[in-house]
Amino acid sequence: MRQGVAAAALLRPRPDVLVVLTDGYTPWPQNPPAGMALVAALLHREGTSPPPAPEWALAVDCAMS
Repeated sequence: MRQGVAAAALLRPRPDVLVVLTDGYTPWPQNPPAGMALVAALLHREGTSPPPAPEWALAVDCAMS
C-alpha cells in the first residue's frame, strides 16, 4: 500500500481522491498523502473483520459472501 500511495502522490496533476481496494493487511503509510483524501474499501469475507485502516483514511467495509 505504501508504494502505491507514494506513486499516486507523485502524479501531476495530483489526484484529489485516491481509492484503494484492499484486504487491509498490506502496511499503510504512517502519514496521510499530502493534498489527497484516501478512501479504503476494506474487502473481506462475510463474518470476518479486516484490520483497521489508518484514522486519516475513510474506511468503507465491504463484506463479500
